[in-house]
Order: sequence, then C-alpha cells, then structure tokens
Amino acid sequence: MQKIVADENKKYYKEQAELFQLQKEWRSNTISELREETQILHRDVQASEERIILLRKQHHQDLKRLRHGFLQLSTQEQRKEDIQSFDDLDQYYRESDEDFVRLAKQVKPMIVTGKHIAILGSTSRGKSTMINSLLGKHVAQVGIGEVTTEFEPYQGFDFILWDTPGINDETKFSSESIALWKSMKHRLILIESTIKENSKIMKRFDQIDLHYDIIVNKFDLADEEDQAQFREQIRSEVKSLGLKQLHSLFFLSAKYPGRYPDWINLVDYLTSSVS
Repeated sequence: MQKIVADENKKYYKEQAELFQLQKEWRSNTISELREETQILHRDVQASEERIILLRKQHHQDLKRLRHGFLQLSTQEQRKEDIQSFDDLDQYYRESDEDFVRLAKQVKPMIVTGKHIAILGSTSRGKSTMINSLLGKHVAQVGIGEVTTEFEPYQGFDFILWDTPGINDETKFSSESIALWKSMKHRLILIESTIKENSKIMKRFDQIDLHYDIIVNKFDLADEEDQAQFREQIRSEVKSLGLKQLHSLFFLSAKYPGRYPDWINLVDYLTSSVS
C-alpha cells in the first residue's frame, strides 16, 4: 500500500514538474514573441516618424518651389515692356496662362473637415454683409472700402464661411490662395453690375477645373422696371464669356434677404447635402 502511495506521489510530482516546465517554456516563448512584436512595432513607429519627416520636408520643398514659380509668374508683368506687336501680346498671355495652369494643378488642397464655402468679390460688393445674412448675426465687419484684409473663417450651423480680401482682375494668385480655393465645397463670386468685374478669376477657375457660382448682389439697386433687362444682360455676358465651370447664378440682395426668391434658393443650395 505504501509503495502504491509512493508511486502515485512520484507520478504526481513528475506531472507537476512537466507542467512547470511547459509553463516556463510558454512564458519564455510569450516573452520572446512580445519582445519581437515590440521591436517590430518600434521599427514601424520609427519608420512612420521618418516618413512623416520626409513628407514634411518634401511638402516644404514643394511649397517653396511653387511659391518661386508663382513669384516668377507675377514678375512676368515686367515682360510687357518687351511687347511690340499683337503677336508678342498673344504670346505673352499664352505663356502666362500655361505657366499658371501648370503650377496651379500641382497645388494640393488644404486639409479641412466639414463644408467650407468661400465668398469672393471685388471691394465693396457686400461679401461681409452676405456672411452676416447667411449666418443670421453680425460677425463680419462691414463698411465702405476694403474691410477684409485676409482670409477669415466664420462658423455656421453646418458649414464654414470664408470672408476674403477684395479681388479684381489684377489680383495675384499664390499657392496658399489656390490651396484654399481647392478645399472649398462652394466658391461664391459676388458681382454688382457686370460679370466683367471678376471675369479673370472665373477664367482661372475654369482653367483649373474649379466650379463656382455667381451672385449678382445688391439687385435692389436696379430699378424694378429694369431688373428683367438686367437679368438678361448678365445671362448674355455669361454666354459670351463661355464660363465652363459656372454652376449656378443668383440675383438677390444680401442686405434685404427676403426681397428676392433667389435668397431662399441660395440657402437651399448651400445647405443641401448633395449640392
């Protein structure tokens, strides 16, 4: 009987020793695997950090190169002194357009979240008033002359409006401004009396495939009996200029939003999820 007990004890201790050895090996293997996984993760993190540094460096170099390109493009104005004939003039504008398109297409959009809408237009076209009316509160400064001197965002209910400095047909483009334009869901160009006020920026948007909308603001300044003719004049200008990326055309008054039906049409258009 004692021999049986001793054999059972011996068997039990042997099994415990084997189990302990298995546990020891399992722990050792697990620790080794964890160490290996940690090393792999560390290498991945290090590679990601190096990749980020490389991308930042590359982005900085690209931005520097594009800035230089746009600077060269802006200094082309000096070449006008060499224009002696219509052939020279035609060559000058053709080269300028080609350089602009080439550089602009290399610019990447700003990284933004949500729906962003840019309000553009010449000085005193009612951009700030438009923003205040769309938001239903006074947030953008209004006045006579150039009030907005830099890009300024204003948070709406489900979109962000960008007030912009006054533009005209001599406005210089930069990589920063084009990156902003590209990141917008909508680009609203405000005019007052003729498409020609901002035809150059419309043509630029056409060249780089950016859609835009035209808002004939201060429509209340036109006499009521002349408004129908005024509408036809604007539509005729749109047709004659062949604006390729024009999406919508609105006739309204940001100062008196409820006076014209196009105000409701504009709000529906901007807040629509499929616009």
